[in-house]
Amino acid sequence: MLKKLLCSLLSFMIVIIFGALTSIAMAQSSTITGTITDANTGDPIPQVNVFIMELGTGEATDFDGRFEIPNVEHGTYTVRISSIGFVTNESEITVDANNTEFNFALREDIRALDDVVVTAFGLTREQRSVGYSVQEISGDVVNRVDQGNIVGALAGNVAGVQVVGSAGANLGGSERIRIR
Repeated sequence: MLKKLLCSLLSFMIVIIFGALTSIAMAQSSTITGTITDANTGDPIPQVNVFIMELGTGEATDFDGRFEIPNVEHGTYTVRISSIGFVTNESEITVDANNTEFNFALREDIRALDDVVVTAFGLTREQRSVGYSVQEISGDVVNRVDQGNIVGALAGNVAGVQVVGSAGANLGGSERIRIR
């Protein structure tokens, strides 16, 4: 009888200690939030990638530039904030019970893109190094076409490109590009 009582008491103590350790471990994580804005205008930037390098997790900002990453253990991490048209920002943050909101401002990336040619194999080359004919379409031609999207504007303007649209493509349908 005493042996059963001791086993029961020991089991009960293990459950209590394990429960206390679990609640302590859970208390050491937080949900981090923040806003990503344009450094020049202060406007929020939607669809910015916020990635915690050491944890391999992240989120994209919503329409208001806000992000929320749940269950981040307390500690110091490197956060990479990136978006097309902006300079990628890597910052070190420290997450603890009092430090869960982080706001960042991104600067515009003003570097000009070089002209590239995409070949049939998906390789990029400079135009002068390609040994066959290359066709180019300027932004003025695309702007003159009365289309609801850029894909529709390519129709009939580029040799070897066929634009296939569904019914009502301008009213929410979709169009696809087939390249010969």
